[in-house]
Amino acid sequence: MNKYDIKTYFKRVKQPVTRPEQAKPIKTETKVYMAVCFVIGCLFSFLSGVVEGMSTPFSIIGMVGIFAGIYFALMLYVLTRATLRLENLTCKKCGTSLDNPEYASWEEISRRWSDRSDSKSAEAKLFVTVKFTCVCPHCGEVKVFNETLCSGKIRVTDYSVRDTLISTQKLVDDYFNGLIHA
Repeated sequence: MNKYDIKTYFKRVKQPVTRPEQAKPIKTETKVYMAVCFVIGCLFSFLSGVVEGMSTPFSIIGMVGIFAGIYFALMLYVLTRATLRLENLTCKKCGTSLDNPEYASWEEISRRWSDRSDSKSAEAKLFVTVKFTCVCPHCGEVKVFNETLCSGKIRVTDYSVRDTLISTQKLVDDYFNGLIHA
């Protein structure tokens, strides 16, 4: 098998990762694919403006390359967030997983609203910063970290008000279950 194999990449990405070290090779591979796609997209977009008679095929290839690059950039973001979660919920001393809520306590330390509006609607997102304190069940090491999670949003238009806000307890429960609200 080659160092980078796009044929098996998508299968490997879907496999669950239990340790941060397991995610490093797939993150590196994702960075390579992202860079290659952006280079191809930019190159063919440039060529579409320079080469007469081939602008349409080159434009299509360029756009596909750029969209693929955006896809890999999103994948890299997801992998980075998931790896950070794994690092946060792993004991540095003995490597034990701390993803059981029994080993942890938490407190909400801040809330921040991020809003935007235009002439037709207004929208605000609520970001909650939670301080986690985890105690390793094997060695007793105490680990403290902060995580900022998105609690949802409120959207107001001329005709409706919609909200998707969830409680901090639900955010924490989801975090321990592997669902990161970013």
